[in-house]
Amino acid sequence: MARHGLALYIQALGEDGRWGPFQAEQGVAYEFVTRAPGYAVTHTYRSPFPRGSQLVHLKTSRIADADLPAFSIIELERHRGRADPYVCHIVFDGRTVPPAKITLPQLQSRPIAAEIHTDMIERVVGRTWPAKESHVVRLELSQ
Repeated sequence: MARHGLALYIQALGEDGRWGPFQAEQGVAYEFVTRAPGYAVTHTYRSPFPRGSQLVHLKTSRIADADLPAFSIIELERHRGRADPYVCHIVFDGRTVPPAKITLPQLQSRPIAAEIHTDMIERVVGRTWPAKESHVVRLELSQ
């Protein structure tokens, strides 16, 4: 996934953590970048929003000591339940029994994808970022 143009929305958050309003276009996937003291720069790639929402929670990630040697750290999150491969078919970077997190041990600047097959197929594609520069990638599925 490549970025197209400048950021559509930039905002520094206050003490309460609130942000917005953000008007998403139907059918468009977005990358949200969050920065907070003590956390990694978190690149959240979201599949398109299925409907409007008054509340969108953006999480920042920390890098665990065990993951420090990794080139890139990619986390998978499903908002509507667990990522249970026995309930629905989920693919994360080609793995059909997906872990919640993948660490890449060597330089691989590339796209990375996750998809879920329920009554429809939902797919989100992001790109790897270097963990050594304190970046973490999150792929979020809305289904």
